[in-house]
Amino acid sequence: MPNRNDPLINPADFETIKLKINLLNFTTKGEIRDGKRSYGTEMKKEKNKSASGEKLEVRISEFLDDGLILEIPSKTCAENHNIEIQVTTENAIPEVSFKATLRVNSIQKASPTLDIAETTFLQKDEEEWAKFLEVFNQRQNEIKNFFNSVRGFEGL
Repeated sequence: MPNRNDPLINPADFETIKLKINLLNFTTKGEIRDGKRSYGTEMKKEKNKSASGEKLEVRISEFLDDGLILEIPSKTCAENHNIEIQVTTENAIPEVSFKATLRVNSIQKASPTLDIAETTFLQKDEEEWAKFLEVFNQRQNEIKNFFNSVRGFEGL
């Protein structure tokens, strides 16, 4: 069993970038915020239909040239809806966040509780977006360097 104090193996090196994503559907006024679904301007909480008390999540599954592919809880939005996402990194230093307005181009049912939404940016702060992408680019470079050093190709 490896020694947990061994500087060669740091569990933090294998952590993915964690994101907190809140979503507002402008069309229906529905919202996924802090793992809960709510509706309307008074933000009345929907009764949790799941006996397990599952926490709802929005995830980015793919970056597109002009949008995102999102994994979203079912019945969050539909084609041609306009949505806003607020994304904040939870384990990146410094913390990075951005807000964007998107149009939903298509929805695919992934499971009874999960949909895949292909979206296009309508509005975003280019500077915030660039900082957000840089976090992922840095992480990708760290992974590439790690694998190169393991294979004996340091400095590539």
